[in-house]
Amino acid sequence: MYSLVETIRGALTAVGPGAEERVQRLIGEFDAVYLSGEEKLAAVATAIAATAWTHHLRYRQVYVDAVKTWALEISSQTRPFELCAGQEIEEERVLDAADVLIGGVDALIDWMGALPVRMQDRLVAELVVMARLLGRYDALSIHLTTLAIDQALSANDFIPGEAITIGLGGGFFPIGREADLEHLAPLGFA
Repeated sequence: MYSLVETIRGALTAVGPGAEERVQRLIGEFDAVYLSGEEKLAAVATAIAATAWTHHLRYRQVYVDAVKTWALEISSQTRPFELCAGQEIEEERVLDAADVLIGGVDALIDWMGALPVRMQDRLVAELVVMARLLGRYDALSIHLTTLAIDQALSANDFIPGEAITIGLGGGFFPIGREADLEHLAPLGFA
């Protein structure tokens, strides 16, 4: 069975010369935008949701799950970014950074669409951008981010490109006997 690194390397090689370079350039452009860690995480979430909705509507949950799985694997091999929960997030800056990612992924998809490349190799090349960016964070942040993405995508009024912020503040509170568990968001992961 292939490891994630071998899968990514094989797909980027199959896409052709310049694929890894394009992926790295896009990640570099995103990194060049000055944001706090929480703002970058919100921008990544916004871009993942927009890409899932725009390019993978029918299989959006599968797409988000794939990004999450790969991000968790990447995160386990790296030292996660430190986040300061409760820091002020400027939505305009989040949207500007998300636009860099959304436009870059759209351009990557268009470029690969013009090449004689298998669909699965194109999908891997696309997923790797989001997974590498999300994989910079710890497992709890990844889980909370994909939970926020899932909630946004399931909303009746979702608009691709709208800012998705992540509740990292830990709004933990005691739950009384009267609480309706059906309406409570999960707070932890087993």
